[in-house]
Amino acid sequence: MTLAGNSNPVGPKVASPTVVARIDGQAQVANTVLPDAYATVSGAPYEVISTDGSAYWMSGASGNSLRYAAHGASASTQVDSFGAPSLSIVDGVLYVGGNPFGGSANIDRYPSALPTAAEVRTSVVSNLPSVQEFAMLDADDEVAGPDVVYFSTLQGVLGKYALVDGAWKSVGTFAAGTAFAHLAAQPVLGGVEIYGTASDGSRLVKLADTAGRTEAPAIAAPVTMATATPGTVLRGVAFPPVGGWPAPSGQPTARPSILTTSNQVVGTALNPRNPTLGVSLNDRDTPAAQLTLTVTSPNQTVLPDAGITVDGTGAYRRLFFAPLASGSAQLTIKVSDPQGNTTTTTASYSANPAFADTSIFFYYGVDDISSAVDVGDGYLLGVTDEENSLRLWKRQKPADVTGAARSTGRSASTASAAASTTTRASPRSVT
Repeated sequence: MTLAGNSNPVGPKVASPTVVARIDGQAQVANTVLPDAYATVSGAPYEVISTDGSAYWMSGASGNSLRYAAHGASASTQVDSFGAPSLSIVDGVLYVGGNPFGGSANIDRYPSALPTAAEVRTSVVSNLPSVQEFAMLDADDEVAGPDVVYFSTLQGVLGKYALVDGAWKSVGTFAAGTAFAHLAAQPVLGGVEIYGTASDGSRLVKLADTAGRTEAPAIAAPVTMATATPGTVLRGVAFPPVGGWPAPSGQPTARPSILTTSNQVVGTALNPRNPTLGVSLNDRDTPAAQLTLTVTSPNQTVLPDAGITVDGTGAYRRLFFAPLASGSAQLTIKVSDPQGNTTTTTASYSANPAFADTSIFFYYGVDDISSAVDVGDGYLLGVTDEENSLRLWKRQKPADVTGAARSTGRSASTASAAASTTTRASPRSVT
């Protein structure tokens, strides 16, 4: 976790250096003191962000510049003369945005994913209204890079933009009634959770958007999660880190943890658009990039080890499957850290027989659809008497693929529905 502030004594504000504090998993604090960063009477850092605690990017008042510094350095480097108040790192890329003075604002990035020297920023999302803070997400595995952004305005409105057909578009707003000083958001099953601290520092608020990524936000009344006690304010908000720094010498190292999005996966032999499996990794004292994930199959006839691909190198990875024949296999999924600690879990994999027509493929997620109908606007409605449920799937053209296709794997099993339409549907579904 990182924090930033000025080493200013209690009393009137004086010119003082910026201090970046890094707090590791054992609550050890290591400071980086930067005399050249916002060290004026009117100076103060807005925000600081890091990928792994080895380096920092920060924005602040007094020159309103964006600056970079390595951990433990005694000086910082100016990356940009304009320091937008809100920073975000998504898929290893730094994004900056907002306008500390009000008025329209952009969300920008730099030619280097994580710049360490002066660079000229380029706009990613343009002309957002009066942005105070934003949270950018990679919520859809079928869209490369970040694909949805939430932002708070000075007037207490929460806005939502989505990447649609390669262009960022406004999909709606929500009258939150609160201007947020800081935001954090994460995709969850059924929508997106958004947490914000009120601009006056009085409370922490949670909102849940249950609408689709490209749909107007569907948010119930905000829920106050915490209220500041007298004499305190609530400022930054962030999710718990998924990695850490090495444990101090003499302390035992932690075992990594592993969590899968499901304990079973169903696919189709020789199908290039099979469902995938998400895997979340965590280790208290090892950065996620240093964790090794291996997957083995006991049934090489149905699903050989060579037909299992691991995508990603961070805390969240995705498994792709290319079964050769129908049958099942109990997969062993193991994560290990550099210290030799390991954790193992299992997931069952089942493959349906291959279709003679490879352009036909399954929907997944429910057993034995009894009837299906195209209800228009790109949606397919199915009913099953096995569980007396009515389910809705989104139909869309599959993305161009080479080898094992990328899909979200949240999909229902019927070949007839896919075969009866003129535009084939992808395995992604909305239920």
